[in-house]
Amino acid sequence: MNEEVGILNILKNLKKRLDLILSVTVLSIMTVWLLLVFVITPDFQATTQILMEDPAAELAERDVIIDQANPQIINAYGDLLKSEEVLLPTIEKLGLGYTMHELKDLITITQASDSQVLNIIVSSSDGKEAVEIANSLTSILQEKLIEWLGVNNLMIIAKASEETVDSSLDENLIFGLGLAGAFGLIVGILIAFIIEMLNTTLKNNKYGLKRKRKKKGEEANLQTVFK
Repeated sequence: MNEEVGILNILKNLKKRLDLILSVTVLSIMTVWLLLVFVITPDFQATTQILMEDPAAELAERDVIIDQANPQIINAYGDLLKSEEVLLPTIEKLGLGYTMHELKDLITITQASDSQVLNIIVSSSDGKEAVEIANSLTSILQEKLIEWLGVNNLMIIAKASEETVDSSLDENLIFGLGLAGAFGLIVGILIAFIIEMLNTTLKNNKYGLKRKRKKKGEEANLQTVFK
């Protein structure tokens, strides 16, 4: 019973520690915000979409999207995009400080479902740079295909733009701040609870010592009277 009363008193006294709980929560949120904004490098992704067509296709059929994508064609275009003949001109055109291998690592190629549309995704810590690389890669690939095959069987259907750049910072910031707020709140409550527990224990110990001293004093007085 006494333990239940003690816990209830602690819970009531937690209200007195509201400033501490809020301070720990705000500190946690601010720490995570500073880390995400100023310490952790954001990752920007720019996407260009291209429509591929079989080089052997008839001229009249080149403007028609083929329902069944040919894996060999898809792989061929992906290899061409990451080839030296496309990467090096891109580096020279934009004056990039990347090696060919480093630039290749920034490029991801995905296929839209049931079509011959490829998404050329470029990741970079600079959103503008990601857009420029994605657009340059596809335009240079288009030029090379005309040079090599004598036909233009690649159509750029959606160029990358800064307005459509995806940033991992936006997603991580919201999630990170929410998580930091919850963590800070829990830690703040635990700290306040521990402080109140210690205060209650000290008060009980002091009260117990006073009672013992009082009892000893009364016993001493009784002994004096009987003497």
